[in-house]
Order: sequence, then structure tokens, then C-alpha cells
Amino acid sequence: MNVFDDKSGRGRTLTTEKKKKPKIDNKRNSCVEKDNNLAVVLHSISDLRIEKKLLSEIEPKGICGSDVHYWAHGRIGPFILEKPMIIGHEASDIVVEKGKEVKNLHEGDRVAIN
Repeated sequence: MNVFDDKSGRGRTLTTEKKKKPKIDNKRNSCVEKDNNLAVVLHSISDLRIEKKLLSEIEPKGICGSDVHYWAHGRIGPFILEKPMIIGHEASDIVVEKGKEVKNLHEGDRVAIN
């Protein structure tokens, strides 16, 4: 599982106790190909792609239950925190700029990230 440094953009890695690499099930994740889904898509390990571009300004965010487990226990299930990790991935944003391929969102629209 990769998490990203907010300054460098370089990935940091969380590993499982058994040191297995996570697998991506393309059938299960086929929703990322829908036209109305704007996302950074993980195609394989360390291969993130921004299919459609959107710039948003992050508003106040909440804390996910998994973040609480990492904070309190240093792990969630088999995933053990081995390096610093940015938490707080659930956020509400305001669109400040959009790419020309983005048709269904406009500057000032409120969006959610999870």
C-alpha cells in the first residue's frame, strides 16, 4: 500500500506482516473507468495516473477509523506502520481549477474525497 509525502510526492510503503505485495483486482476496481469518476487511479504498485485533471482546495477534514487505528496501535489488521504516513484522507474540497476534459464540475463546486 502506498501513501504519499505531501512535499516530495514520493511514495512511502506500508507492508504486511507476511511481506506480500498487494494485488489489484481490475474487475473489482472497474468503477474507476466510469466517465463521471474523477480520480487518481492506482494501476499497479507505484503506478498512479491522473486520468482527468482537477485542482481543489482542501476544506476541514475528518479522521477515518483506519487513521485512529494507525495512531493508537501503529497498525490496522496486517498492515503495520513502518514509516511516517500522512493521515486524514477523508476531506471536503472546493474546486478551484479544472482541466478542459472535466465537464460535470465547475469552479466553486464542493466535492468530497475518500
